[in-house]
Amino acid sequence: TYFIYNTASGTVAITNNVVNRTKMTSTGGDYQVGIYTSAGTNTITGNTVANMTTTSSSSTSDLAASGIYVAAATPSNIISGNTVYNIVNTTNTTSTRATGIYIGSVTSPAAATATLVERNRVYNVANTSLTSTGSNSGLAVGIRVASGSATYTNNMVSMGANTAGESRVSGIENASTGTNNFYYNSLYVNGTVAGTVNNSYAFQRSSTGTTTLRNNVFYNERTGGGGNHVGLFVSSTTGW
Repeated sequence: TYFIYNTASGTVAITNNVVNRTKMTSTGGDYQVGIYTSAGTNTITGNTVANMTTTSSSSTSDLAASGIYVAAATPSNIISGNTVYNIVNTTNTTSTRATGIYIGSVTSPAAATATLVERNRVYNVANTSLTSTGSNSGLAVGIRVASGSATYTNNMVSMGANTAGESRVSGIENASTGTNNFYYNSLYVNGTVAGTVNNSYAFQRSSTGTTTLRNNVFYNERTGGGGNHVGLFVSSTTGW
């Protein structure tokens, strides 16, 4: 289910919409997305996506439960001033996902044409799986940078309080091999995790792309389990 859906080229404006109190019951890998775009040069501003629940069992796609999903291979997109909260995947299937804002494929890190993700507020994105454990437990990510190049500034992300079981939690995950800049973002992770192995991250860099971090606040006070709860995690020293 896509509540706002765009695949058109050209200039696209998605502004001041409300997607609220939606529920999808699925026994398969169906999707539930508040705002979706895969083409065009997009301005996505002033929207609210909230109180979305799903039982999607998809373990391979961030579309399973996503507030805003941008996969347009274009420069100069603007994703600004949106509020995304209470995006929850409640299924108990292995490695299911919940994502507040997903960014992929966007091009051009140059200042004049960069895609800009700014002043968004994301909180209470959760996975409440109780049966999946360890590396198969559910994923919850506030902002996921899957691919492409962009600048992320002045975003506020709060995660972890409404997760359950052994859910894996990240405020921002940068998995892109592109060039991405992160300035003045405030990331907070809390809550309690069960089990013995899973980590949590305010900012997680799981790639070797060129990354710049300046003047951000990363605070992680999550507790429980036998993993590590850290503000900044870097999987590689390449790309700084």
